[in-house]
Amino acid sequence: MYVDSGMPFVIAFFIFVAIILVFVGILAYVIVRVVRAVRRSRAPVLTSPATVVAKRDEVVGGEYGTSTRYYATFEFPDGNRLELSVPDSATGQLVVGDTGTLYWKNDRFNGFQRETLR
Repeated sequence: MYVDSGMPFVIAFFIFVAIILVFVGILAYVIVRVVRAVRRSRAPVLTSPATVVAKRDEVVGGEYGTSTRYYATFEFPDGNRLELSVPDSATGQLVVGDTGTLYWKNDRFNGFQRETLR
């Protein structure tokens, strides 16, 4: 005589619940990322007088290739400083000691307009 213990049903149910939880978790993660991206894109571009006080680079990667990230630190008239990642095309145009107007959005560098000497 065969007695069905119902164990395969319980295992299948738990697997089903686990799949649903993983799906809901991935969906929640994607929604949070999209909301953050929308908020970041709606932020205004900020401008302020600033001075370039430092530049640095960071080599990242390993065995299969490397890339270089460039950073510049800007000092505002009130003494506060802000370090931003800058594209390699802009890092060559920034010189420590330059003063001008910094344009940035959130933590992204949008540009730096150097003051010209008169």
